[in-house]
Amino acid sequence: MASSEEKKKRMSVHRVEDSYRRAYLTGKKSLKWMIGIIQSSSLRGSELLDALSRVDDAIPKDEDAKKRAEALRKELERLG
Repeated sequence: MASSEEKKKRMSVHRVEDSYRRAYLTGKKSLKWMIGIIQSSSLRGSELLDALSRVDDAIPKDEDAKKRAEALRKELERLG
């Protein structure tokens, strides 16, 4: 049986991945909004980058989505 901490982590991963894929990469939501989603999640560091990379690898992106993905990664680096 999964602990409550594992369940919380899994829910955070799904929330970040879904928000990134459905709202941010499609241009429906802003960079500021996406950063808020990430900051409110329990994901940090390599766990966060792994979640974003899974989405990047799973879906084809047009040029605008690629620019948004790069902008998010640069902002995450800046925020540390």
